[in-house]
Amino acid sequence: MSETNTAETTMIQSHTTRKTGVILMTKIIISIILFDILYAGIILLGDIIGTKSSYNLGIVKDYNALIMLLFASLQIFIIIFIFLRWNNQYYSVKGEFVSKFSGIVLKKQYKLNILNIDEISYEQYIFGKLLNYGTITIIYGKDQKLVINDIPYPEEFIKHIEYNKTINKK
Repeated sequence: MSETNTAETTMIQSHTTRKTGVILMTKIIISIILFDILYAGIILLGDIIGTKSSYNLGIVKDYNALIMLLFASLQIFIIIFIFLRWNNQYYSVKGEFVSKFSGIVLKKQYKLNILNIDEISYEQYIFGKLLNYGTITIIYGKDQKLVINDIPYPEEFIKHIEYNKTINKK
């Protein structure tokens, strides 16, 4: 019989996540609705103060087409901005650090040493429980905190932090 090596090999886990896609879609839908309401309000205001906004055989009179083009362009720009901001903000647990990355043009990184963490908690409300996302609060130092909002599977993210903290203490 051969002897087996009982030395425990531990691997530091790496985990990266960003805010849930539900939040992204909610922000995009809200921006579309707000722009449509604003556009309708401007057209209605134009009708009220006497500017005609009638259509004749598909040809738009006055400035409705220009206003519509301006609003559509602005709406597309804002949707792209919302997506880029969501895509470029993410959180990572790697080695002995919890990191927050953000920024579209100016990239920012915030690192928190796992060994400095005093307490980790999370909250999930009704929609968060249904759609598997929540808010994690990490308390460190003298009442300083890092709040990670709308993160998918918060328990899993916390497990990665706690596992890496246990490994790094050894």
